[in-house]
Amino acid sequence: MRCKHCYLTNYNEEKEVNLETIEKIVSYLSNKGVKHICILGGEPTEREDLNEIIKICYKNNIVNKIATNGISLNKNKVRDLITSGLREFQISLDGHNAKENDYIRGKNSFNKAVSAINSIKTYGAWCSIAFTVNKYNIHSLEEMFILAEKLNVDELKIVPFIPVGTGSKINKLNLEKKDFKLIKEVINKHKITTKININSYFCEKVSCNKTNSCFTFGCGAGTNTLIINNDLTLSACDLLTEEDRTDKPIQTPEDIDFLWNNNFIFNKWRGLSSIGTKCIKDFSDVHNNGCHVANYIYKEDIVDD
Repeated sequence: MRCKHCYLTNYNEEKEVNLETIEKIVSYLSNKGVKHICILGGEPTEREDLNEIIKICYKNNIVNKIATNGISLNKNKVRDLITSGLREFQISLDGHNAKENDYIRGKNSFNKAVSAINSIKTYGAWCSIAFTVNKYNIHSLEEMFILAEKLNVDELKIVPFIPVGTGSKINKLNLEKKDFKLIKEVINKHKITTKININSYFCEKVSCNKTNSCFTFGCGAGTNTLIINNDLTLSACDLLTEEDRTDKPIQTPEDIDFLWNNNFIFNKWRGLSSIGTKCIKDFSDVHNNGCHVANYIYKEDIVDD
């Protein structure tokens, strides 16, 4: 798909890590105590061996989640993924009906995503809807709660549109301060009555300890999460993988540990390096942000009034 708000610009990367390498990496991460791996894209269901990857993680006692557009998840694929050990699905929807969603995500994407959600819930698996709020669809936020409850999903994940990648070229999707206030008002109203979990740092802001260099409020980039890219380079933030990744790919799983502890990319996300990226020049206050990328680009703390 070619979503209007995508944080990527390069859709032609055809590198695919082989199963043998994946198994070595997953085994290493498991031995290091990693408990959760989320498979992102692109589109993870495009891999013909996705079931085998899930089995490898399951064998290593790692819980898997896939973030998918859902358009190719028919009942058989959903059943096979669950049988392989997949426990969590995140399906992207950017509107409460086909008109709203398909403008952002492409023709027929709404109906296919809803069909995937119904299949997932039929088999009793955990399912989240990921809704990226932008200027075009912000009026759908109230309706998204109704849709999420109707579809009986377990979670509604609400994140703001952040103008990076392809999304940086479409200014009409950008949010304003009044929009952030509205988002918080709608969430605060529904969190009292809804039966589903709301996953959004708009819900509540808590204090943080700036002296702890390994803690980032709201974002685990460089503190408790890392991204393994399809070329085996590493990144801290999933939004900035194109511009912020290690210079060289890992050669062995042990390289992950070394880079995690020593590479400047991770240290700057811990507030320990002044080196910026093409998009983000200042990391001095990274620990005070729910999403450092969003706050830096919008030039304000989007959680605080």
